[in-house]
Amino acid sequence: MRSSRSASSQIASLGGVNRRNTCNTMNRDSLIGVVTCLLLALPSSLSHSIGGENGTSNLPEVRGNKFLYFGFGSNMLAKRIHIQNPTAVRVGPALLPDYRLDFAFVSSRWGGAVGTIVPTQGDGAWGTLWEIDLVNLPDIDNQEGVHLGIYEPRTVYVKLRGASGVTPARAYLLNKQPESNLYELSGDSVPAFRQPSKTYLQCLVKGAIESSVPEAYVRRLRGIKHNGHVQSNLEQRLELQNVTMLSLRRLCRKIRKYDGSLNIASLVISNSVILPCIFAQQGEGGPIYYYLTSYGVLFLWPIFHMLMMASVLFNRRVKTVIVGWAVALSVIVLYLLLNANLIDDGLEWYSFPSTALLESTFRISMANKFFYFGFGSNMLASRIHIQNPTAKRIGAGKLENFRLDFHTTSKTWLGAPATIVPTQGSHVYGSIWEIDMCNLKDLDDQEGVCIGLYIPISVPVRSLTTDSNITCRAYHLADQPQSELHADGVQEDIPLDRQPSKTYLKVLVKGAKETGIPEEYIKWLRGIRHNGKQQPTMEAKLELDQVQLR
Repeated sequence: MRSSRSASSQIASLGGVNRRNTCNTMNRDSLIGVVTCLLLALPSSLSHSIGGENGTSNLPEVRGNKFLYFGFGSNMLAKRIHIQNPTAVRVGPALLPDYRLDFAFVSSRWGGAVGTIVPTQGDGAWGTLWEIDLVNLPDIDNQEGVHLGIYEPRTVYVKLRGASGVTPARAYLLNKQPESNLYELSGDSVPAFRQPSKTYLQCLVKGAIESSVPEAYVRRLRGIKHNGHVQSNLEQRLELQNVTMLSLRRLCRKIRKYDGSLNIASLVISNSVILPCIFAQQGEGGPIYYYLTSYGVLFLWPIFHMLMMASVLFNRRVKTVIVGWAVALSVIVLYLLLNANLIDDGLEWYSFPSTALLESTFRISMANKFFYFGFGSNMLASRIHIQNPTAKRIGAGKLENFRLDFHTTSKTWLGAPATIVPTQGSHVYGSIWEIDMCNLKDLDDQEGVCIGLYIPISVPVRSLTTDSNITCRAYHLADQPQSELHADGVQEDIPLDRQPSKTYLKVLVKGAKETGIPEEYIKWLRGIRHNGKQQPTMEAKLELDQVQLR
């Protein structure tokens, strides 16, 4: 108190200021001091709330002094995430079901739209699951622009590749989400603010490969339309120069340099190789020469030759060369494979690896319909017609040397979905469908091919109606069960991730009866152990209330 009075008297004597002004000055100085103290204390209190016991430590993704983070964009790449989060350790590739990767909000850092995840039933977004020290949580929040309102954190539940359960993780969604689905837009109709930069997309592709996500998803990333912008500093820092994207335009530019030479070479090669095939006599060149002669090549050759001549006359028309070769040669090969009876000449179809799959692919590409073997829920007409309205039942079919099994967990069905597993001496009954080609992508999407859930295969199925083999498209789980549990015998010890739901099993039983599958097989289906869970919506939609299980 004495020092304050002494200071006041000194100030008054020096500046001629009265006591009242001195008190006002002291009050103002005191207020400034209090505010300053509060401001200095604020960061530490915020830091405490972030990492403290009453902050994010209560979130399910926090584990002691670490937390789990799901990176689906540039943070799939280790070099990128370590710039601001050096403690990040990769756990492995993970799938976020029922979300899609999309792009919005143009970033000046990347020169284009950045990634987000949008709830989308039936889709899936792959990414990298990281374990990060809790002290880095404010850093990753700042990187994602949480304080600016660009992204918002959210707890999501991801599934590590090969694991049966789900894991909570922190992820970031754009506050302003895209309104339309990027994958439903054609390439030319994607607006500029929805296109990522080339550099950003290269970062995603490199991160996905580095994280070992499924190849089908990497191909999906490569095919996303970008705006062509390159951020040189980031490209060099993250070593993205060798990451390739799909670009027909770039391929055409490279070919165009050698256009004239290519056209002339096309004519020389075609005349020296294909013309002898046309004029060859039966037996002189073996069966391939003969079948090239016998099955319409003579009519295709003038068209092929005119296309080659046109590409020479219009020297800059590179696409003419590509189309000419693709059309003429593919039709020639199709004629050879589909119409020639090569077995009679000693060339067995199944003596070559994957020939059945090739034959099925060629038939699908040539025809406007394809055959599909449904052994699970798609035995039931009302189920398959939800996403594949053109499906027409041919009849019941039997697939030899495979067994029916169940694995993983489906959110749609609340239990393990069906798969077929190669097993010598076993067999699987199902329904053979004929479906329009326009529904092929719908069927692939239903089976989760794009997210690596199921894998399409081609199998020979014996039709119970015609007693002949039909090559059909079928799907098996990418994560196949390793042991056989559902054979005849005790079913009490079957683990939960191998048990279908009660609703799913009822669909199989109803579909099998509807298809006309033998009663003995239906009796076996009724006895499969299920987890007791029911899906009321599907029960009502598919009218399963009268279906009885054992």
